[in-house]
Amino acid sequence: MVQRRATTQEAARQRQRSLMARIKALSEQMGSELLAARPLDGNLVEIRLRGDGPAALLDFERGVSRLEGVARVSIHAIDHRQATFSVELLRAP
Repeated sequence: MVQRRATTQEAARQRQRSLMARIKALSEQMGSELLAARPLDGNLVEIRLRGDGPAALLDFERGVSRLEGVARVSIHAIDHRQATFSVELLRAP
């Protein structure tokens, strides 16, 4: 039981790292600046991003929501150049 939990937690960390790498690549592709990306728990990642205005930030949010393994993207704060998002990953089978 303990080994299974450790394996599950490691798999969740690997999924988070993979997602953060894909988010970084997406931000570079879209010309936005990724200020921070950090795991919150097994299925959540928080992102802070600087972009060229609200439209660019919302485009980024839509792009993240289309990434494989993403269940939901929520915007927690947004202003004219910066936003904070949380990204919920799909649960592993």
